[in-house]
Amino acid sequence: MPEAIKEVNFEKHLTSETLKKTLMLVDDSKTIQEIAVAFLEDSYDVFVADNGKEALDKLSELKHKNINISMIITDLNMPVMSGTEFVVKLKENPEFKDTPTIIMTGSSHEQSKYRIITNLLARL
Repeated sequence: MPEAIKEVNFEKHLTSETLKKTLMLVDDSKTIQEIAVAFLEDSYDVFVADNGKEALDKLSELKHKNINISMIITDLNMPVMSGTEFVVKLKENPEFKDTPTIIMTGSSHEQSKYRIITNLLARL
């Protein structure tokens, strides 16, 4: 994991007197991860996952440690489990279905973005 991306220490997070809100970033691009963490880390404790499957695993682990995610930012195009499949599984889970989720994509093709978003909304 690049130096700029730091996972939150669970014990420190649970004992901190001034708890920050917690955010999950799901993106397979290390560059996007580094930029987002650098931009967000002053206001949020940021957890990073490289794909949807890893994100679901981390979300479950965090939930078992009583750490609640305030918001999720996910890319659509990722290996292992796409952002579309991740969001569908996330919203099917009663523990995470109300978690605000921002979906982003690097795709510049408008019709492709429209098709992906329409498909995703139809599945929710």
